[in-house]
Amino acid sequence: MTLTSKPAWKRPESPAKERADVPRPLGNALRFLLPSRAVAYRESRWFAVVLIAVAVLGVVLLNLVVFRSAERRHLKQRREELSVTTDRKREQVRDVLWQYERQARFVAEQPALHELVERMIQGNPAPGDRAGLHNELDRATRTFSFLGVELVGPDGGVMDRAPTRRLPDEVGALELARSAAQARRAQMGDVPRASGDTPGLALALPLVSLGRGANSPVIVFHAGLEEGLLPLLMSWPGFGESAGAYVVRRYEGGVAYLTTPPGFMGSVSDPEGHATGRAAAMAADGVEGEAELHGPDGHRIFVVTRFLPELGWGLVGQVDRSDLMKGMRATLYGLLVLDLAMALLALGGLWFWRRTYASGLARREMEVTRRHADRVQAVFDTAFDVIITFGLDGRVQTANRAAERMFGLSASVMENQPIDRFLRGIELDHAGASPESGGGAVRLSEAHRAGGATLPVEFSLGCVGAGGERLYTAIVRDVSERIEADQRIRAFAEGLEATNRRLEEVNAQLEESSRLKSEFLANTSHELRTPLNGMIGFLQLVLDGMCDTPEEEREFLTQALECSRHLLGLINDVLDIAKIEAGKLAIEVGRVQVESLFEEVYTVTHVQAEQRGLELAFVPPEDDTHAVRGDFGKIKQILINLIGNSIKFTQRGSITVRAVAHPQLGHFMFEVVDTGIGIPLDRQKVIFDKFTQGDGSTTRKFGGTGLGLAISRSLVELMGGIIGVHSEGDEQGTRMYFSLPMWRDQHEEGPAEDESDGSRIQGPAGGPLVLLVEDDATFRHYLRSLLHHHGYRTAEARHAEGGWMLARRLRPAIVILDYALSCAEGAGIRTGWDLAEHLTNDPATRQIPVIFLTGFDEELRQKLRATAFARCPAHMTKPIEGSALLGRIEELLGSIPDRTVRVLMADDDPAVAAYVRKVLPPTRFHIEVANDGEECLHVMRTQPHGFDLLLLDLMMPEMSGYDVLREMTLSGTGAQLPVLVLTNFPEGQSAEQQRLLEHGLVVDVLSKLTVHQNPRLLAKTIEAHLGAGTDDLDGNGPSVPQPTTDQAGEKAA
Repeated sequence: MTLTSKPAWKRPESPAKERADVPRPLGNALRFLLPSRAVAYRESRWFAVVLIAVAVLGVVLLNLVVFRSAERRHLKQRREELSVTTDRKREQVRDVLWQYERQARFVAEQPALHELVERMIQGNPAPGDRAGLHNELDRATRTFSFLGVELVGPDGGVMDRAPTRRLPDEVGALELARSAAQARRAQMGDVPRASGDTPGLALALPLVSLGRGANSPVIVFHAGLEEGLLPLLMSWPGFGESAGAYVVRRYEGGVAYLTTPPGFMGSVSDPEGHATGRAAAMAADGVEGEAELHGPDGHRIFVVTRFLPELGWGLVGQVDRSDLMKGMRATLYGLLVLDLAMALLALGGLWFWRRTYASGLARREMEVTRRHADRVQAVFDTAFDVIITFGLDGRVQTANRAAERMFGLSASVMENQPIDRFLRGIELDHAGASPESGGGAVRLSEAHRAGGATLPVEFSLGCVGAGGERLYTAIVRDVSERIEADQRIRAFAEGLEATNRRLEEVNAQLEESSRLKSEFLANTSHELRTPLNGMIGFLQLVLDGMCDTPEEEREFLTQALECSRHLLGLINDVLDIAKIEAGKLAIEVGRVQVESLFEEVYTVTHVQAEQRGLELAFVPPEDDTHAVRGDFGKIKQILINLIGNSIKFTQRGSITVRAVAHPQLGHFMFEVVDTGIGIPLDRQKVIFDKFTQGDGSTTRKFGGTGLGLAISRSLVELMGGIIGVHSEGDEQGTRMYFSLPMWRDQHEEGPAEDESDGSRIQGPAGGPLVLLVEDDATFRHYLRSLLHHHGYRTAEARHAEGGWMLARRLRPAIVILDYALSCAEGAGIRTGWDLAEHLTNDPATRQIPVIFLTGFDEELRQKLRATAFARCPAHMTKPIEGSALLGRIEELLGSIPDRTVRVLMADDDPAVAAYVRKVLPPTRFHIEVANDGEECLHVMRTQPHGFDLLLLDLMMPEMSGYDVLREMTLSGTGAQLPVLVLTNFPEGQSAEQQRLLEHGLVVDVLSKLTVHQNPRLLAKTIEAHLGAGTDDLDGNGPSVPQPTTDQAGEKAA
């Protein structure tokens, strides 16, 4: 066992002799109890415990011995008293019986009674003798409280009685009278009663002087045993309520109770096996003695038996053992007082020993503790790492010199300051036994210097003590140089990895390109050779004169002609795709009537369909007043290509060609629906690529170069439409569709506009800049007027490529574009979707919100679900209402006058949140803080449109900033929010984390150190990424800092 206040270090044992200041004990026994060394003290404590146990055991044994001895003496004395009292009760019973006999003789010796009895016996009584005799008997009964008096004649019959009623024990009394007459002397005894109650007492006195021999008259006196003896037998002063006596007698049938025993009511018939029965049997048999028996209810009783030989009666005196031992209470009280005195004496001795020892021990402890503290302080101050101790309240208690150097404050200033003012990431569990970081675990954090600067550190945390006395020790090490070196190494490694990935991608692309070209050459070679062989073969047959009839010759020439046309079509496909890639394919836009278009397409395709046994149906639009805006020949080529594919891949069934006009949406929708083999879902995304068919394994079966759909897609996009495919899968048929703009008359088109004028910024000065990308001049004019009227400036572009150039030059606040746009010849960006992808992939424009205006809402939704944007574009379906469009713009940008920027900040450091609130003007920015990633996601789910920007820290407990970015990307939560990362660790530690920072929702990454050094940087960066437009068309406007990494900030620091 160790001392409760002993320090954690081991006490050095001095080899010197015992110190002079150690208390000198008295005697050898106390010398062992008051040792001078801690080891001996531990042994003495065990000895003291054993000694106390022996003392307690001795006291208990002493109490038992004393109590048992006193109990035996007391019990012996009380039993002797019980025996004496029982003898006294026997004499008292005899006295009572003698009193009865004396009273009876007094009555029997009355002369008047003798005279009356004599005359009655002689047979010559006077007229009043019988009444006088009865009066004499009655007076004797009343005078001496007899139950009754009877006069039995010489013949044994009752001559008279008082009272006149028959007594219950008359039969027994007559027998007693005959016995007394024969014995010619008085007879006393108990007589049984007919009622079964306790027997009565009868006394027979023969009048010997009035008779001869056994024929003397007898006077019988009746008395009650219970009435005469019970008060005497039940009065036992000094023995308690359970004490008493009773009289018994032995009969042939057993033992009769002449008086009721203590504790019984009424008549008693007790077997001899019972304790009371055994005592009664002993007394009735004349046994005189003492015994301890178990009473009727199980408790022990003491009995004393005595015998009355003159009557044949037994007397039993008894008392409960508990009443007999009541005198022992005084002995118990005396023992308690003795024990208390001994305990007080022992406590006094213990207090004296403890006080004498503690004074010397305290002096030794103080000296050893002081020396140890000096050694610890020397180690503490010379340690290279920072060592800080703090209590459960989180306030610093001690700090070494390394801490003074790191934090720039003296130890005295740091004392009683909160630990989180200097070191972040320490959370104390006030209800548990250890800090949250775990015992001895090393973790990264930030140390804050006196001037506000921070530096990365790693620390471990230990804890000693329990409850409110817990003491925590933090060992901190500066790892800024190591982290910087790690970052450089990581950046170099990631650069190598990125280079390797790019090389692998280039290699894969080259291999894929080589494979596709090889397949294309093989397929093209096969496709070209097949019709060429047919031409040569049929012509050779004609030239060799192998035609039997002119009809057969004509058939051979016809077959050769079809092969030449097929060969021409293949060559045209190759040339068309080459022209499209070179941007040299000419498009002649004009008014195209759908009916005439369907007639020409039917003429070309119906024969081939009939040959395959397929039903080919054309469904023109119901309203023939509308026309298509496009190139008649190119549209015809697209339809023939799509129908040809359907014929090729359909074994049986039908092919339906349909055109539907959508005047409100401004376009025509063409559909080619077949019941063919269908297209697997995973192949539907690639069938419009060059050299590709729905299933590569069917190339040899169905033939073709794989260029038809690629050419169709290019032609549709050149005319300002979109093309797509829908199929449920294998053997489910296919629906090919494409859209083209609707033709508008000249008055509907509006005045011609010069493309160069679209870059002019128009509208009220100071309003947010909106870029309109729309090829419909009328709709563009409507949007321009609507936005100008509500305070917005506009810039316009007719094609996607022009919109991309303006977006990079003007940096608009928002872009509104059509999903299906016409494009110029040789354009690299053809559709509105291509423009949106370019905007979100470019770091300079990815923060600009985008609104799609489209008539293909379902297709756009599918593409949006399958694509991850840094800022998910909004979309509206044509025709649109002006109020709805303005509401969506205000939802993304906020209202124009004095708009407050709403910022959601996710950071677990309250100091950083307070600093950000300080540097961002409250009149311009409203900041709401989430303490961790889970809370951040909860706020974004409950307020999906409540914020303009997410300011995110990457290093947070429970859920990190990387987890938040991953959840936003996968689930779409807050996908419309631009994310600005504010952290001390700006580079991801894995390829996935780096990808989330570079290609995900993040618009920029700032270092906390850089923001602390330049307080205005954060506000300027937020303003820049919220889309503040500039009027400078040449890019020479006011410069806005665009930091994208933390390297510049670290170099500046």
